[in-house]
Amino acid sequence: MTGRAKKVAASKKKANGYKMPAPIATGEIIHDTTMKKKWRIGPSIGVGGFGEIYSACDHDSTPKSSNYPFVVKIEPHENGPLFVEKHFYIRNAKMDDITSFMKRKKLSCLGMPSYYGNGSHNYKGEKYRYLVLERYGKDLWSLFIDSGRSFPAPTVFQIGLQMVSLLYP
Repeated sequence: MTGRAKKVAASKKKANGYKMPAPIATGEIIHDTTMKKKWRIGPSIGVGGFGEIYSACDHDSTPKSSNYPFVVKIEPHENGPLFVEKHFYIRNAKMDDITSFMKRKKLSCLGMPSYYGNGSHNYKGEKYRYLVLERYGKDLWSLFIDSGRSFPAPTVFQIGLQMVSLLYP
């Protein structure tokens, strides 16, 4: 024995200094202790500045291929941004609160997903924080790529009107 300790592989960190989560296996079940729900993780749909975003469904449902009605944002527990975001959604994005606000303001669209749950989850010895939100359709970038990197003028106008109506209802 040479007396040297084995080096442990360093965690992946982004340029912003946040630790990135290891990939979570499709089918992993996470337990929401507050809302008493279970969620099944689906395929990853993206990586953000401090974590990963997965498609998800209720534990009891069986989604057809790509029909996952929720997203789960996951970050390592020692990161902080999702903690702040989670508390915003808990206070401001419950389905009943959003519906009531939209009726009061006579809005047809709010542009903010509804909150469905949150919690902590241990996976392969790591502790993660997660947030469950309503899943919207395809993101704008994917639609842009699917359109051959060019939107027709009517589409650009529709996107612009939706953005303005969300900013100035």
